[in-house]
This record gives sequence, structure tokens and C-alpha cells, in this order.
Amino acid sequence: MRNAWLVVVLACGLAGCATQAELAVRDRATCEGFGFEPGTTPYANCLMSQSQQRDQALRDFIRDQRAASDRAMQNARPVYCNQTLTGYVCN
Repeated sequence: MRNAWLVVVLACGLAGCATQAELAVRDRATCEGFGFEPGTTPYANCLMSQSQQRDQALRDFIRDQRAASDRAMQNARPVYCNQTLTGYVCN
């Protein structure tokens, strides 16, 4: 469950919390800016490419975050504490 929430939070952050409609508007503007005409095969390919690039960027971001988390866990060392008369001593 924790991983599912992490993916949602990361996806929202990476996409700037944009709705699907907002992303579609951006994609259309990008493809039209490249000179592709709506309704043509190259335009459809451009839209698909925009979506695939966004999906890949999200996958890369999640992979990098997991790798950073794994490295942090590998570098973590246990902490041992002993109770004394005046409190606790930890190393």
C-alpha cells in the first residue's frame, strides 16, 4: 500500500498534478507547434510519442527514487541503546 501511495505522489509531482485534459492540450500544442496537422497520421504519432515520453520519464523517476532509497537503506546501520541509571546511551 505504501508503494502505491508513493507512485501516486511521484506521478502527481512529475506531471505537475495536471489533469488528463490539460496534458492532452499540452500535447496537441506541442505537436501543432512542430507543424503537424490534426487528423493526420504524423499528428497521431506525435501525440503518441508525447504520451510515451511522459510515461518513460515517470518510470525513470520512480526507478531513480527506488535506487536512492535502496542505497540509503544499505548505508543505514543499526543503533543499539542501553538503559543506564540516568537514561539511555546509544551508539
